[in-house]
Amino acid sequence: MNSRVVKTWPAKIAIAILAITIFPWEYGVYMVGKFFIFIIAIYYCYNVYNQDKEKQDKYFWYFLGAAILYNPIIPIHLFYRMLWIIVDVAFIIFLINYIKHLDAGLHKIDTQQSTRCTKCGSHNNPKFNYCSNCGQELTH
Repeated sequence: MNSRVVKTWPAKIAIAILAITIFPWEYGVYMVGKFFIFIIAIYYCYNVYNQDKEKQDKYFWYFLGAAILYNPIIPIHLFYRMLWIIVDVAFIIFLINYIKHLDAGLHKIDTQQSTRCTKCGSHNNPKFNYCSNCGQELTH
């Protein structure tokens, strides 16, 4: 099944991981956390890109930046632990706002200007290429 519905649970997992990494741990815990944040950032970057390929909004660039910053292949060192804590808290705030954005985008749809899914019949944002309910490709 080729579903394009953007889930919020990875963002919630990322928030939990980032909150845990604020506390002092062994270096390996931070590296595992960075790996999961990297994977989650790539997931959202991919999904934001596929929602509207013609116009990449700010979320695409934020998640791409997070993927670069948290990548485990070529690690970026901020040298001071306090800088990482500030970055982690800022990314937590960003993820909370992104979850609110997703919830608002999926539930507040003008039915007069929406695109109706031919498979399940749900109303979708006219900018979406895929149904937010079943993942079916939308015809505009």
